[in-house]
Amino acid sequence: TEAFQRLDIYQPSVRNGGVIVWVHGGGWADRPDDVATFATEEPAGMQPIVPALYQRGWTIVSVGYTDVGSAPLPQQVLDTKLAIRWVRRHAGRFGVSPNAVVVMGWSAGGHLAALAGTSAGALEPDEVPASLEGVSSRPDLVVSIEGVLDPFTFADNPGVFESNPAAMSTALGCPGRPSAWRTCDPELLRAMRPTTHLDAGDPPIYIAAGDRDGIIDLRSQALDPYDSFVRVLGDAEALLDVVDTGSAADHGGIDPRNHSVSVSYELNAEALFHFVDSVLEGVPSGGGSPFGLAIHTR
Repeated sequence: TEAFQRLDIYQPSVRNGGVIVWVHGGGWADRPDDVATFATEEPAGMQPIVPALYQRGWTIVSVGYTDVGSAPLPQQVLDTKLAIRWVRRHAGRFGVSPNAVVVMGWSAGGHLAALAGTSAGALEPDEVPASLEGVSSRPDLVVSIEGVLDPFTFADNPGVFESNPAAMSTALGCPGRPSAWRTCDPELLRAMRPTTHLDAGDPPIYIAAGDRDGIIDLRSQALDPYDSFVRVLGDAEALLDVVDTGSAADHGGIDPRNHSVSVSYELNAEALFHFVDSVLEGVPSGGGSPFGLAIHTR
């Protein structure tokens, strides 16, 4: 029996020609994003920057991917890249440009988005549906929000959340052996680092990371990978937003590790919009700031 993944497609009444392929977080596990009403509300599964972009005319495609408990990495990125191919193949059907495909993700989704951006030709399914053969899986822009940009160091940074080793070992195919996350499949672990595949032909990337995140270490998961992206892509093709997330109380006590919604609330939306404008010609990102998104400069 052939397995299929689900894509949820949300089209604004006025479309700007761009499409956001949204990749949810949650430890590489399959879970509903609860996005059915995201155009009018802000459900927990969608980071608030996504409905903000929807209001600016972006078509949103929310990607489902295989639960890591059913199949370890890289299946999740293969699913994501098949979704990108599908979106590009059917772009005309949904009134969007096949050259304005942005893959955007949070946490584990940020990792999958970045890996989809760098691994074109290196990580591809063994079999591709005939209708998608010859269609590029390379996105035109990557946005990683609190992404796991270096799985190799994800589980052993000082002060990281206690479940990180278990999540990483499960993702690599050795569930129940959290202490073996680095040794169970070193080759796969290396292949899951987006920078392993990085080259000058990769798409631009926008990285947003919080300054007080107990799950995503700022240095190893944002600052160091950003340096690698800049060295290869150049200053104009990589942008880093280090977000002052404040305390948990600043966000109603939600997620004391400052990993969930706080970064997406406070990321530099203005900088993101300008970045999108600079790399995707003819797709206006729009202005304004719904959902309380901060507009500030750095």
